[in-house]
Amino acid sequence: MSVDAVVYYRVSNATVSVANVENAHHSTRLLAQTTLRNILGTKNLHEILSDRESISGSMQVLAWQELCDFFFGLGGSFN
Repeated sequence: MSVDAVVYYRVSNATVSVANVENAHHSTRLLAQTTLRNILGTKNLHEILSDRESISGSMQVLAWQELCDFFFGLGGSFN
């Protein structure tokens, strides 16, 4: 199965992005791919086709948590 997806993100603190990650764009892309694979791996084809909105919401929550953990450590925040 092939899945197309678009991820929009904005770097709110360039200093932290550059200091903590060699290539933030590539890391964000890999994180999005991994998160999507993990979510889709738990669903059957019918759920994937019919629950796009819930998958999108799950992606946002999980990616946000992973990014906070990756860039700032557990319990971190982008604020």
